[in-house]
Amino acid sequence: MTHLTSRNGISIAILVLYAPLLFLGAFLSKRHGFGRSSGWIFLVLFCTLRILSAAFNLALINSPTSIGLHTAYSITNSVGLSPLLLASLGLLNRAIESIERRAESVTVTPRQLRLIQLLVMIGLILAIVGGVDASDAKTESDLNDALTLTKAGVGLFIASFVILTLATARVFFAISSAEPGERRLIPAIAGALPFLLVRVIYSAIGAFGHDAKFNAATGSSVTFLVMVILMELAVVIIYEGVGITLRTIPKEERGKVGDYMEMPSRGGLVGKLVSGRKYEPRTAPATERRYGA
Repeated sequence: MTHLTSRNGISIAILVLYAPLLFLGAFLSKRHGFGRSSGWIFLVLFCTLRILSAAFNLALINSPTSIGLHTAYSITNSVGLSPLLLASLGLLNRAIESIERRAESVTVTPRQLRLIQLLVMIGLILAIVGGVDASDAKTESDLNDALTLTKAGVGLFIASFVILTLATARVFFAISSAEPGERRLIPAIAGALPFLLVRVIYSAIGAFGHDAKFNAATGSSVTFLVMVILMELAVVIIYEGVGITLRTIPKEERGKVGDYMEMPSRGGLVGKLVSGRKYEPRTAPATERRYGA
């Protein structure tokens, strides 16, 4: 009879939980857009990684000496933080665009968020390369080089999380300027940050603390369950939960900075705020309400 470890039990639970979450994420991506600036596609990527990780772990039951399976399990376990950071940045980008559609200026811009996403992407690449190199290391020097890459990747994750937190705090003060249906995005992101923080701490200790208990592949199962699986699950549920309640923005309006709207200018002018914060006026039709009328 095959003996199941606590990690195997966690993997089975992951398969049960994340299969429906994957389908829901795909539905939200189709509904709200597959672009990386929307954030939903990264939830699909994350759920896929979690399912693959669980599958690799269960496959090790019959092939416990497979180096390839061990490497795949280790990498898919350790890079789960990056798509959650990318999803958070994507949702924050949607909130900012909502504010700017109402002609309000926000200190944080979508372009700045894309730069943070680039940092996360670089961190993801470094973490993957570091994980592969560590499994192929033949000497202590090779292993140290691989660990250096992993540390660099985690360092970028930490920096990205700090910037994400500051950006969310800044946008939170402009929450009243967001469109009514989009305002719930900002509290959702803020509510997910504490769970992401615990996940970041786990990765930081694993990379810089040299504590075997915080190894994502071979460390303490209890620590892994509490600080990784439950924290990630909370973030996914929060984001997909709020995603169900959001309206579908027409494709032609996605990523748009502004629409025609009334502006407080003389002569009954209305206009739109376009890229670069340039205001394009037009004369309001007689049926439109003018300021001061």
